[in-house]
Amino acid sequence: HPPHPVHPRASNGSGAQRVNSSDDSTGLAAHRVAEYVTEQFGVVFLALEHVKPAVVELVEEAFDREATLLSSELRALEHAFTDALRGCDRMVRGLSFSSDRGVVADKPYTVAYWIRRPDGGIVERFLLTDPKLEEHYEYHDFDFFVSAKSGADRIVSGPYVDYGNDNQYRLTFAASVVTVRGFAGVVTADIYLDRLESQLLAIARDAHGPVVLVNEDNRIVATNRASLPAGLLLTRRPDWNAIDCHQAGWNVLWREADGFDRS
Repeated sequence: HPPHPVHPRASNGSGAQRVNSSDDSTGLAAHRVAEYVTEQFGVVFLALEHVKPAVVELVEEAFDREATLLSSELRALEHAFTDALRGCDRMVRGLSFSSDRGVVADKPYTVAYWIRRPDGGIVERFLLTDPKLEEHYEYHDFDFFVSAKSGADRIVSGPYVDYGNDNQYRLTFAASVVTVRGFAGVVTADIYLDRLESQLLAIARDAHGPVVLVNEDNRIVATNRASLPAGLLLTRRPDWNAIDCHQAGWNVLWREADGFDRS
């Protein structure tokens, strides 16, 4: 079951709590967006927690029999990953396990990936990358992998364009997998950004002022204003009200009227 959503509190730039009147459509819309993000992100991270034990068990079984784990054995994860993916909203494209170096003996760069097709079916795709190939991508250097290996948990990376697959903007959610012998890799979930944006627009359609979802770096992820495009970095926020989504440092910003200052 998804966690009960946290009802965030709005604050102004100084951190003081702001109480919104019942007729403040922008403030109410911003709260609804924050609640939606809090709940949906929580569900995604819950799915990652659901698959982590299966990965830990598989890796530790290899330890117990003093054998090396082979890439073909990762197919044993299919049930756990497909079950978790079916329980996610359709905005979740896929779930994967990306191994750390030395965990999978025959393929040190292995991503076991289960992807949802447009018709709702789920397919298995193993991304076996090879440093000798020109198209190799070094996912061990990706921000979410480095952060997880450094001990961070509940990581959201993006938005970014996945040029290696469908060239769409997406977010990657990641959680570390730790066994008795230490870090083994990460489990991840990929979300289509356009579907998150459409939900924000639907919730904030009656708002008089701008409502903006920003990541931990204060970069706009989704907004109800074309004048505040996704990707824009908000370096100053003195006239914005902020609502903490309680997920990976993300916030919903809003103000009662449009302004010319995009910073």
